[in-house]
Amino acid sequence: MKTAKITIDNNTFVLENRWMRRELLLNDNGIITTSFTYEGQELLKHIHHEFQVSIDRQLVSGYSEKVLRTVDGNMEENSCDIAFIKAESSVPDEHYQQLDLHFSYGENIIVLRYEIAEKLPSMRKRVLITAGSREILLESLIFDDTPITPGNFSDCDVYCGMDKTPAPNSFTRCGDTDFLRIYNPAQQLGYFLGNTAPGLLRYFLVYPDWYNICVGYNSAGAPFAKYLAPGETFISAESVTCFYRGAADSGVDLWRETIRTRLPQLAAAADIMYCSWIPQYKNISEKIICDLAKTACDAGFTFFVIDDGWFMSSSDWQIEPEKFPNGLKPVADYIHLLGMKFGLWFNIGTDYGMKSEREKFAARQADGTLKKLGWNYQAAVTAQCFGSGHCERMRDKLDELAEKYDVDYFKMDFSTICSPYGIMPFGCHAHDHAHHKGFADSFNAMYDGFFRMRRELKAKHPELMLDFSFETFGLETPSIAALECSELNHLTNLSGLNPENQQIVKIRRDFYANAASLPPERLMHGLPVLSGDTAVEYFLTSLCGAPLVSGNLQTLSSRSRERLPLLSKAYREFAAKHFPGGFEVILDAASADGFRRYSSDGAEMRCIFNRSDTELVVDAPGFFNAETGCSGITVPPHDCAMFIKQN
Repeated sequence: MKTAKITIDNNTFVLENRWMRRELLLNDNGIITTSFTYEGQELLKHIHHEFQVSIDRQLVSGYSEKVLRTVDGNMEENSCDIAFIKAESSVPDEHYQQLDLHFSYGENIIVLRYEIAEKLPSMRKRVLITAGSREILLESLIFDDTPITPGNFSDCDVYCGMDKTPAPNSFTRCGDTDFLRIYNPAQQLGYFLGNTAPGLLRYFLVYPDWYNICVGYNSAGAPFAKYLAPGETFISAESVTCFYRGAADSGVDLWRETIRTRLPQLAAAADIMYCSWIPQYKNISEKIICDLAKTACDAGFTFFVIDDGWFMSSSDWQIEPEKFPNGLKPVADYIHLLGMKFGLWFNIGTDYGMKSEREKFAARQADGTLKKLGWNYQAAVTAQCFGSGHCERMRDKLDELAEKYDVDYFKMDFSTICSPYGIMPFGCHAHDHAHHKGFADSFNAMYDGFFRMRRELKAKHPELMLDFSFETFGLETPSIAALECSELNHLTNLSGLNPENQQIVKIRRDFYANAASLPPERLMHGLPVLSGDTAVEYFLTSLCGAPLVSGNLQTLSSRSRERLPLLSKAYREFAAKHFPGGFEVILDAASADGFRRYSSDGAEMRCIFNRSDTELVVDAPGFFNAETGCSGITVPPHDCAMFIKQN
């Protein structure tokens, strides 16, 4: 049932649903929020700017009035920067109702866009800016500056992401957090505040002395800047609010649902993906791939991804003839013949695999030298700038591969903006690239290049799945922005291949942290290696999110070969029938751990790992063992198992 409503009454604008109500007032000083309530409780603590942006180095705010400067006690004279044009309401999709407030700033148009959810206690806000008859420069953009708290500022704890320890009273976060939780423990009321800006461009400021809770773009080491050509429109990222009652870390399911309203459509949440990378690495061939594909199919997996090693170095991505004498087409056809979907790894961020024009679109350092990815600059590959024609080059190459091999999924790798390993400078200092003029505007241009490439590929290949991995974004943690531009998001390469430096239980804890707040069906946490007798544990570990596994499947133990198809079948049937959008850690002890994936209809899947010398029995009625069909939750010593509960 729809609950949202927008009211436009002269100079007053109201957005409301069954939980929230936000009232905005237009007066001679600009536009302000005058009331923001949740379940009837007023949360607004101070009248503020709504937004602010630098246009050609002039600060423009949504609201300006005389203020007393605390430094010298003088009144500061301000005039209204913007002039109101019109208000429009619309219904952009099934999830939201939308209010657009149009203003002019000289010849330029500024639109404040507010969206209130139909079925969730959530709201979104962004800014759109259109240049007039001349080019303008945008910087220092804060797209939401509305200080709301349950109770006073001092009553609330503020958490960065799902941190368990509150942040300091005043802080900024630049690029390393995509949402905050603002929570009043006495009232057990809080809200999530998200920022959908990508990667390094995210910015939060919490500063009670100024009544600031700002959401916007980074202005520091990786700054936001955008040159707008005459008539061009810039659409900012969004702030996202979602309210909840309960414990400080509750409300996660509401938050996940809020995030899902903007994510690309996911064809199925029941797929299981196999990747050829470990332990084969580049030592692959037509026979090896086809043999692995058959084994993966027998294990019940639905995607087969050929990772690196299929093309020759410095060849403009020509197929390696000794490995694939018949090309990739027969291999792709065989994978499809098995009933599996075909995935392909591709480097989009460096000159690896490139032969011609290796420096034409290369990212540059401040002194004009090439930007390298690696410690050894003599041997390192050169980063390519996605704010240059490299974006179009990659779009055309991926389009060609998709057409030629009927590719269902691309895993796109290698950093270009920054490196998750900290071995590459930020940004690009080139002055002759098509989509940016220098360092300051290179970050937005490169992120925008990813998104533009995705849009254009999806327009031609609607069913194609695209994954900008952690190496592409240059970050190792999931984020709202990464999910909004990828059907799936590969987060790390943690595999557990060498237990002496990667213990699977610790890898699982990493996965648990990743899935704590974002939609688990979108997160490919790592690359667990299935081998020997540990294959089942590693496979169940992958089910923390969208399962992605590797390993030489032909060397599995006979017991693992028996169990994997049963577990794969049980997971696929459960996920196809019950969307497993919820995630929770249910056990985390020295001797055992486990998690549950659950659906809104009450169905649930549990994976439990027993490291003790005794049998583990959990009192949880309604569950049955996914392999044996036996009722109850019982896990033998030093073993693991999956359990299903239907609604």
